[in-house]
Amino acid sequence: MSKAGAVLLLLLMVSIAIVQPVMAAQTVNDTDSGSGDDGDCACCGEGASGANVSVTELEGAEKNKAIAEALRNEEVKELRGKLIERGFTPKRNDAKSSYRVRVQGIVEEKGIVVDIPFRTGQRDLNASIIWSKDNDGNVDAQAIIGGSAEHFEEALNILYANKTYQRITEELEGEGYSVSKNNITVVELIQESNDTALLAITATNGSESKKILAVVDLIKGEVLYVQDPDWCWIACSTAQAVGWLGCASAVCTAAPPLCGIAVPLCGLVMEEGKDACYDWCQDTF
Repeated sequence: MSKAGAVLLLLLMVSIAIVQPVMAAQTVNDTDSGSGDDGDCACCGEGASGANVSVTELEGAEKNKAIAEALRNEEVKELRGKLIERGFTPKRNDAKSSYRVRVQGIVEEKGIVVDIPFRTGQRDLNASIIWSKDNDGNVDAQAIIGGSAEHFEEALNILYANKTYQRITEELEGEGYSVSKNNITVVELIQESNDTALLAITATNGSESKKILAVVDLIKGEVLYVQDPDWCWIACSTAQAVGWLGCASAVCTAAPPLCGIAVPLCGLVMEEGKDACYDWCQDTF
């Protein structure tokens, strides 16, 4: 996978943090067997992986312990400082923690996810620090900022200067589509040495619309990726990267047109790999 593709996938994967508070507020027992019960993604169809997944919101002492461990993490402290510098206020009392277990056959995997929200007082601009720890003690942390385009002028200016983006928009305008700043949403991922933005642009022509995805490296000031989305590649790559933890929800968020087949798609990735998933998706979608 190219660097641009890897960065795009990472941004798509972590963009689920925008809906993470909703996910964490639920206790889910999901068997990927097409039972129709609410699970990772209630809109998604019949499953194939045969795995049992439970997501339980932690409460009381367990919740406080997990949040305290996340807040002690050095990378979380650094990310917190960066968000505060940009005008965000941490909402410690609104932090959530969930415990997740996936069982498939004799294999059991466990993990804890902590979501610490940040606010600015503007309804169209939110942020979170997402900290996770798996059963082997591996820890990961990133800050995600999501909102309307008006809050991300630097990313927009870099994108507008890109010749490939200019060509794509000129072609769309020639077909009668219009591209408005009001139809651009942005998810920014901040890590220890990385600051990258994913821009989802919707071009409209009456009741019809087309999507453009772009990835901008805010440190280097360059566009890494811009083109019409290949939804099957996005969905299968996201499923492979996320694994069992919230797979269907991640697919539904990263590739909305494929939400209806997210559960079987996730199962196929787990059992046969991304290439098989992509081939099946191309035939099905």
